[in-house]
Order: sequence, then structure tokens, then C-alpha cells
Amino acid sequence: MSRLTPKIVNMSHFHHRRRMERCSAKPDLVGHQPLKYHYPAMGTRESYRPGTVVLLLPAFLFLPLTLSRVAKAQEMAEFHDDGDAVLVQLSQRQGDISLKTWGERRAWEQVTRILRNGKVKIRSQQEYDLEFEVPRSEFDKVWESLKRLENIESSHEKQVDLSAQYSECSARLRFARHARETAARLPLDAAPTTAQEEIRRWDRRIEEFHKDLERIEEKSRIAIIRVHLLPQPRYESAGTALHLSMLGTGHKEMFGRQQTVMAVGLDARGMMGAPLGRSLGLDARAGASLDGGIYVEGRVLMGLGAALGRRASLGLAPGIGTRGLSRWHIPFAVEVPLELFGYARVTDTVQWKGWARGAGVFGEEMIGSGSFGPRKRKAGTESVPFFDEFSAGTSLLFGWSQSDDPSRRTGPYLAGAYHELMGQKVFEISMGVGMSLWDVR
Repeated sequence: MSRLTPKIVNMSHFHHRRRMERCSAKPDLVGHQPLKYHYPAMGTRESYRPGTVVLLLPAFLFLPLTLSRVAKAQEMAEFHDDGDAVLVQLSQRQGDISLKTWGERRAWEQVTRILRNGKVKIRSQQEYDLEFEVPRSEFDKVWESLKRLENIESSHEKQVDLSAQYSECSARLRFARHARETAARLPLDAAPTTAQEEIRRWDRRIEEFHKDLERIEEKSRIAIIRVHLLPQPRYESAGTALHLSMLGTGHKEMFGRQQTVMAVGLDARGMMGAPLGRSLGLDARAGASLDGGIYVEGRVLMGLGAALGRRASLGLAPGIGTRGLSRWHIPFAVEVPLELFGYARVTDTVQWKGWARGAGVFGEEMIGSGSFGPRKRKAGTESVPFFDEFSAGTSLLFGWSQSDDPSRRTGPYLAGAYHELMGQKVFEISMGVGMSLWDVR
């Protein structure tokens, strides 16, 4: 019999002995009489109580099962507390990082660029979540690279303890080996089939526990990093137009005797970010007057932009540029403009743009002067007195989707503008082809 097998005690014999000791007890004080016990005769009503049997019956039924479980738990505890067992310290490094992003593609490109430099294995990838593993030795390098990314919302690193899990699995393995050895010592001639099945069952358990230990050890050799993207509200609106422009004025000396300039131009305005972002602008024109002069205009703008709901945007951008008409009609000079422009999506196919721009003129006296005399471009304006020149205009783009991306539309472009230049009024009309981008998320 195993040392863990409990001994069954005859409780009725124990209680009978106690009653006999009490009956034979002598008084310890003079005058005291021994206790007298009355034992009812067997078979009488007083000796038979059915309730006692009913109450004790479950205890006798469950006693073998309870004793078996206690014995097994005691044996498992002995394997856990085995003095020969070595306490193994195992842990897994994990990191979680969250990035704010206004474009998932750009964010994933930045993360992918970092992952190319390490021995990375992707575990799972969804639209906004990426989980990958790296060797434990590469964790610090990859983690520090990720923490240098822009727009980090949060980052957290932790150690996940695997020691308790490893110890539990090791104890189960030792118990399974002991049980297998016990089954192997059973006499085969008594029940050979039962003994063989028991041995095979414990062999399968031992193999499973070995695999569990290998998996835990593998966990400790790798590190897990999770990247979460936090999409932010995105607002992008832009418009580009390639057009033919005609500028006209009533002053003969400004544009020449024909009083008209024809030019080919490219205009672009855009706003990115929400609710507050960046605004960009570009103008480029080249042409000639019908009197033979060469006309050149160009400027670059960069400033702030803001979304006004989901169908409008506004930008305010300073910049630098130049403009002039040769043969001294419009002296070339450096412009420092400040432009306020807005976009609005009237319908899904119609996009409106409006702008107003004031500019200061510098360097005219060094570049040259024409028939209007020196510094004539600094004559000022009637609409905005504190600017040397002023322009305002509006345009419409009739765009239809040309691809699977509904945010991009292409179609005819029509624009009109008003200029105050050198103390004169100039009118402009443009026609061409434009493309719009309107992406609100």
C-alpha cells in the first residue's frame, strides 16, 4: 500500500471504547458518585432513528471519492514542493505603442521601414493594428526606433512572468512520469489490457507536457511588440488647374497699344489636416502682350489651413514671388504676398474656390523702371491701402470621377479675377482643365 493511501478507521469500535472508559471512571472527590449511563435495548424505538441514517448516507457515498481527490492533491503538492526541482526564472518582454495618424499608408510605411532592419516575424495585421515578434536580443533596438516616430500617443513596456507557468507544467510532467512508472509495475497477468492502456495514456500526457515546456521556453526567447494606429479626423482639399488666361486693362502704356496679355498658367491650392493644418499654394504663368512684351508671373505660398465642417476649408498663407512685363511695361520686382483663400464643395461634381491677395513690392528701383517712372508699382491700391498691389478672384471646377477613388475629380475649369496694379485696374478671365482632391474622413 502506498504511503499516500489513507487508513480506514473503525469508528464504531472507537466510540464503544470511549463509552466503556466513561462507565469505569472513578470519582475524584469524596461523596461524588460515578455517572450512570443508560443504554437502550437493541431493537427499541429509542435505539433506531431513521434520520441518522439519512444524514450519514451521503458521507459514506462520497467518502471514497473525497479521499481519492485528497490523496491526488497531496501527491501533486509533493511534486510541486520537490526539493530536487529547480526554480526557473522565465519572462517575456512585451511592448505596446500607439501612434496618431492622419494617413494609414504613411504610418505603415514608417513602421515597415523600421521593421526591415530587424529579424521580424509578423504575427497578425489588421487595418489599424500590427503585432509582430522579434528576438529578445533585438527588442531594445527595435523598440527605441519605434519610440522615435512622430505623433506618439503612448508607449508601454512590460515583463510577463512565465516562471509560475513553467513550474506548474514541470510538476505535471514529473507527476505523469511517476504515474507511468506506477502503471508499468502493475502485474500484467491480472489485467494486461488495462495496464497497457494506462501506460499509453500517460505516454501521451508526457509528450503533451514536453511540448508545453518547449512552447514556454520559446516564448521567453522572443519579444512581442504591438503597434496601434489611432486614426485622426482627416481633411484634405486641393485644386489644380492648367489654363489659358487673358489679362486686359484700359491703360495703353501698361500692356502696350493692344492693352491685352495672353498667358498659359498653372494654379494650385491645397489644405491638409484637421481641424487645423497646413495650406500650400503655387502660381506659375508665362505669356506675352500683343505688343511684343514677355510676361512672367510666379509665387509660392505656405501657411495655415482650417476645415470648416466637412464641405469647406480656409487657408491663410504668406509667400514670395515676382511679376513683370518686359519692354518696361510692368517693371519686374519682388513681391511678398499674403493670401486668404477658401474651398467649398458645392455638389459632388462642382468645387468653388475664392481668394483675395495683397502684396508688398520691393526692389523695383534696383531692377528697373519703365515709362511709368521709378517705384510706380508702389503706387498703392484703392481697395486695401496698406498693400502695394491687390488681387481677388473666384473659380469653378466641374469635376467627374475618373478612377476608383471618388475623392479625385477632373473636369473643365473657369475662373475670373480682378487686379489693382500700378494704380490701374486689370481684369482677367481663364479657361482650362482642372483636378480636385476632396478627402474628408
